[in-house]
Amino acid sequence: PDFNQLPNYCTIATGSLRRAALVKRQHPTATIVPIRGNVGTRIKDYSTTAIGTFLSVAGLKRLGLQSRHTHPLPVQSFTPAPGQGVITVQTRRDADPLNAALSVINDPRQALLSRLELAFLYSVGLDCRAPLGAHAQLINNRQTLSIFLSTMETDLFMDECIDIQVDSDIKTLSDRCLSWLNESK
Repeated sequence: PDFNQLPNYCTIATGSLRRAALVKRQHPTATIVPIRGNVGTRIKDYSTTAIGTFLSVAGLKRLGLQSRHTHPLPVQSFTPAPGQGVITVQTRRDADPLNAALSVINDPRQALLSRLELAFLYSVGLDCRAPLGAHAQLINNRQTLSIFLSTMETDLFMDECIDIQVDSDIKTLSDRCLSWLNESK
């Protein structure tokens, strides 16, 4: 079924607390069951225990499984993890031939957006196990950062989108997130 039309009291399988929180925000009566393993295992396991699960569309395409009841979710309502899907290569500064070759495939726009997301992640001091999403965009030459945060119990949620004009904007947002988490306890 389409994510927006899930029935009440359905069961969803996911191994991510962020995804579980995003489901609970939109479908508070849903039951979340943990799921682990490779794609084949996840598909087999969820199909016997849940109405759906969350898998990478890119991974499904690589495996030729994209036609299996997939419903890509928009980042506006299902905030990805900071740096989601970004591939980085770290090199030595003096590796000139390698750095020159890599500069050809570098996407400066995506590099900027990824830096914003990761700067927020480092500033807030949380890790990939936290129910946290961050998505940076360039809109009309404005840098924006949308965040999603949930309590560990996935019962309270914070959504915010701000323009990033200076580095201190990220620190201000991360401070607000940490204050919200402390007040939610």
